[in-house]
Amino acid sequence: VGFDKIIKESLEDIEKVPLNEAITSFCGIRAVGNSGDFIINCFEKGFINVAGIESPGLSASPAIAEYVRKMLEDNGVKLTERNDFNPVRKPLHHFKNATIDEKNKIIKQDKTFGNIICRCEMVTEGEILEAIKTNPKPQDLDGVKRRTRAQMGRCQGGFCMPYIIELLSKELGIPYDKVTKSGKNSIINVGLTKEMPQ
Repeated sequence: VGFDKIIKESLEDIEKVPLNEAITSFCGIRAVGNSGDFIINCFEKGFINVAGIESPGLSASPAIAEYVRKMLEDNGVKLTERNDFNPVRKPLHHFKNATIDEKNKIIKQDKTFGNIICRCEMVTEGEILEAIKTNPKPQDLDGVKRRTRAQMGRCQGGFCMPYIIELLSKELGIPYDKVTKSGKNSIINVGLTKEMPQ
């Protein structure tokens, strides 16, 4: 029923929606405030409430952070600016956007960049290893996905997932069947059906 409604309403706005190109679909729920605005208050000392952050919450987040910082100061919290804080994170390689000459140069320095792991998004083994070794380190498949786009393509990880699990297992020093999709109990592999190659 939900999909039928979405399709019907989509077709009212767009004549030809390419439904056959949909890779996957998601749904979710979130807590929504009843005030018609963000809920940011401090009704008790030591507790700041930041809730109901709907659109345009993302673009408003820097201003919200400043507002909460002032609330903390007003509540007597001593804030000390870190002199060693570096707000610029070194970007990871985006191999597929590099020129042929740039790709050859990267591969010459590190051969793992010559191994394509995610064929849909053209993400290399080198990019995934670089992401796994860069703080904050991803601890699961979704962490790698957010940093590299591996598993974001048409097959949704159907091809590359086993290879990424293997890389996470090796680099994090955990058993292959303990690598999860998004932490906690999001188990992917429940056990071995044969001996793992040594």
